[in-house]
Amino acid sequence: MSDAVPIGRIRRPHGLRGEVVVEDYAEGTYTPPPGQAVTLGRGEECLPAKIASWRPAAAGIIARFEGCVDRHGAELLRDHVVSVPRGDLPPLDEDEFYHFELIGLPVWDTEGRRVGVVAEIYGVAGTDILVIRQDAGRPLEIPFVKAHVAIIKRGEGLAIRPYAETL
Repeated sequence: MSDAVPIGRIRRPHGLRGEVVVEDYAEGTYTPPPGQAVTLGRGEECLPAKIASWRPAAAGIIARFEGCVDRHGAELLRDHVVSVPRGDLPPLDEDEFYHFELIGLPVWDTEGRRVGVVAEIYGVAGTDILVIRQDAGRPLEIPFVKAHVAIIKRGEGLAIRPYAETL
């Protein structure tokens, strides 16, 4: 799948029947239907698979892949990234973004100074947190909200407000 985009990462097995807990990169905006072809990748390994089930749960997404019928099989899928063809994802509004669109984008402050690169996004209590790998210093973690993120240009980068401006 050359145009594949990640929609989640398998974190761990769930139960005894081959289900897994998936961290949802698509934030509930995409639910692959049963039979959806996906790839499961980890490092150089890339496995074709098909979705058997995909449902939201408190822990993330509970998914099962065709042919995975027990906990041992589910354990072998730990840390694989689940990807789908880009064309299968629904379009988003102008001010909405998939996580994969932000990872790797350069980050500047509102005064035009480069800060670093978006390294990761994770959720806490219903708020996305941007992890910015700074060009100098420790990683910076900021809530992905308008009070902190001033400008986002799809495919180009983000501008964040200096911390003192957001207090």
